[in-house]
Amino acid sequence: MTISSENPHAHTIRQASNRLRELAKEIDGKWEFVAEKQGIKIYKQDVDQGKTMDMMRGDYVVKSPLSHKDFARIITNAGIRPCWDSNVDKLEEKVIYNEHEELVWAKYKTPWPVSSRDFCVVGLIESEDNESYVTMTSVEDSHIPAVKGCVRGQLDLVGWRIKQEKSELKVTYINHTDMGGSVPTSLMKLIQAQIPMCLIQAADFATKQGFPPYVDQLTNGRFEHDSFDPKKHIYTVKVSSGAELHLMVSRQMYPRGITVKAPNGSSYEIHDNTHTYTVIVRNASSVTISKAK
Repeated sequence: MTISSENPHAHTIRQASNRLRELAKEIDGKWEFVAEKQGIKIYKQDVDQGKTMDMMRGDYVVKSPLSHKDFARIITNAGIRPCWDSNVDKLEEKVIYNEHEELVWAKYKTPWPVSSRDFCVVGLIESEDNESYVTMTSVEDSHIPAVKGCVRGQLDLVGWRIKQEKSELKVTYINHTDMGGSVPTSLMKLIQAQIPMCLIQAADFATKQGFPPYVDQLTNGRFEHDSFDPKKHIYTVKVSSGAELHLMVSRQMYPRGITVKAPNGSSYEIHDNTHTYTVIVRNASSVTISKAK
């Protein structure tokens, strides 16, 4: 998938994406089987790059009517992530390059007396016929300077491969992180063991709540920004004037229907599908989706 990008870290994130695709292939001799917990097959690689933890991998099958694109948005939506990932303290989108790429500041929880860890991360979503890849890697960027009270960690590579097969999603999660600073060995082992278990948390959220709205297609315009309030279930997207958007909305997240608000001069139509609503908005500069009143 080729994406036109104004992202200054485009080369870095695409290198990371290529690496993710190689690592997420079928298990080979480089991966050492660790255990199977709650249906997740856990593997590790001892990658000698001076990192504080091994590279971890989790493979899990999610039985869900969601598409691979829907599941990818659960992973990447900044409003949703702290709702299911208990390790995330704060997640803030600092720069939106387009609907596929963004610069994010993430702060992770750590037990006392270890200092909190934060990360400056560029992220990329790529979707193909029956699978999506979500890639994240650390960069240096003036939009995210050092934060007092936090130790800056390094995400060498964090990524998800979500492959759709009928009513199942085969999900592979790869994580290679340097926590930075000093961390007790016992705590490091605990963190390493917990890393693949976020697969369960993401799948549980998908099963119980569905997915946040997102832009699936955009023509005749440029993506500027979107936001989602997980408490009120209000989604807003802003684009350049005159755009046409196709938005995907979860019926499970909006069981009583949706309200669509668009500027005067715009038009929209709602297609009610089995598990989703498809909202097509024409000649728009912004769209807001909320619960039906």
